Amino acid sequence: NVEYEASISCYREFLQSVINAAPNKDILLIQPFSWKMAFGQVPGVPTLIVTLKNVEFTEDSLKAAQGDTKLIQDIPLLIAGIEY
Repeated sequence: NVEYEASISCYREFLQSVINAAPNKDILLIQPFSWKMAFGQVPGVPTLIVTLKNVEFTEDSLKAAQGDTKLIQDIPLLIAGIEY
């Protein structure tokens, strides 16, 4: 058996837009989906494109500290595969 692990780090504003579009504003209720990502957008270097298959959010949390001006959230994901 192959097991995959994934997580993303994103600004809270991005996550809030996902929450706002989710059923009942709960990202845990979003049905599994594919997520295409591009890495390495540097001139002269080929862009790596990967697709995460059957992505599901596994938690919704907010972590912040006093004085934070930008909130970056780490979000664990459940995925069924990676397509390169």
